Amino acid sequence: MSSPVLVSELNRVFFTAQDSINCLLKSYDLTEETFEDLNPCYFNSESRTLSWNKKMNSLYFSQPSKENKTAIHQLELSKGTITKLTNPNSINEQDWSPQISPNQQWLSFSRGTQSVRNIWLKNMKTGNEQALTHGEHYSVSHTWYDTEHIVFDSDMSGSRQLWVVDIYDVKPQLLGAYGAQHPSFDDDREVMTFQEVSYEANIWLYDISSGDFSRVVHSTKYDNYPAFSADGRRFLFSSNRQDLSSIWLFDMDREVEQLLISKPGSKLTRPSWSQSEHQVLMTINDDSGYGSLLLDLNTMETEVLNFGYGHTAAVEFEGAYFALAKSDELQHKILRLSNQQTEVLPVDAVSRFMLLDDGGIILSKNQIDGLFLYDLKTQQETLLIPEFKSASMNLWTVVNQMVYFDRGGDLAGIWRLNLNTDELTFITSHRPFSVGTSLSVNSAETQILITRTDRAESDILKTYLK
Repeated sequence: MSSPVLVSELNRVFFTAQDSINCLLKSYDLTEETFEDLNPCYFNSESRTLSWNKKMNSLYFSQPSKENKTAIHQLELSKGTITKLTNPNSINEQDWSPQISPNQQWLSFSRGTQSVRNIWLKNMKTGNEQALTHGEHYSVSHTWYDTEHIVFDSDMSGSRQLWVVDIYDVKPQLLGAYGAQHPSFDDDREVMTFQEVSYEANIWLYDISSGDFSRVVHSTKYDNYPAFSADGRRFLFSSNRQDLSSIWLFDMDREVEQLLISKPGSKLTRPSWSQSEHQVLMTINDDSGYGSLLLDLNTMETEVLNFGYGHTAAVEFEGAYFALAKSDELQHKILRLSNQQTEVLPVDAVSRFMLLDDGGIILSKNQIDGLFLYDLKTQQETLLIPEFKSASMNLWTVVNQMVYFDRGGDLAGIWRLNLNTDELTFITSHRPFSVGTSLSVNSAETQILITRTDRAESDILKTYLK
């Protein structure tokens, strides 16, 4: 159960309830002590799913539409009618966290994907929708301060902090408070409370033959996206120790880590090795959007890879570069860059991909369960692991002709699928848990790097605005 809303004048509590399959909007009558199912909904654990407006006598919530687009809906309790209010551009975007302005003229909400979310505004009279924040950033929550200002959290400055935006001049101003989200105000607007969250993700090493499990990278920040070198003696990873994510290198022989590259005003993530291992590819995210940098380890000079579209997660194979499209024009498609020409591969809804040593492409899909094999030559797609959950898109990796993936339930742990023999093997009960790519296996298949969120702390803070 999540997102409880107490409506004192009705003596009822409204909330969402999620099981393994469905989300239901429900109510609990405090007098009769009875539950009532109201409507299907969309559940997201990190957002305020519900919003109540007394003057409108309405609940606002997220629900998939007939077109399978997750949009904001209004439930008018006195009439029992449900109205769809927002119109996401595609099924890849979801609208969450509805809030009605104090004068009932505006509906604010969060729109985006699992990696990019901005604050949007809908004029309740004209029906027009507009973005209040822009760029490749992520906002979890927001609330109205008055009829003209919204306070929200965002990682626009690198780390998550609170911001305020005037809905008419649309120029966000930084308030501060590292790790802050879910702001809330008292009726007199003299006191603000907010949740302060901090996470610590570390990289662990599992030895397949001995079963030893030890932590190799540790900090008080978020370390993720591990990537073994071909010889297994080094690995790359991303860390936000300097607020903005940067790329680091760990030497397995010396057990020493070093900062490889950092770019002021830019987030660097998803590192990968070129096949020569003299160069490192990485995703760069700045005010212009997503793209790729190629770092020469001999000269430490960088080069921009131009795919013609915003993109992430670039890798090299036999002189060609592959990346995942991420722009307004094109999303969830695999790009292939060769001889300065970009080809869009005919496979849809891709959330992540990796290349096998024979050039085959393993991929997961957005909101579609399964891990798939795509053959470049025949352009055929094969379902390999149907039970793999789409929400676990960062919990798998490939090496040689093997797919390593995380599995839940009674068979929980890391498993390996041998594509040559179709043999499925249990590897370890140690499991990854983090934001971002969480697994890497060395080419000898003797060691696994596993990213885990080892600490997650949350406090509620109060500040007096005057």
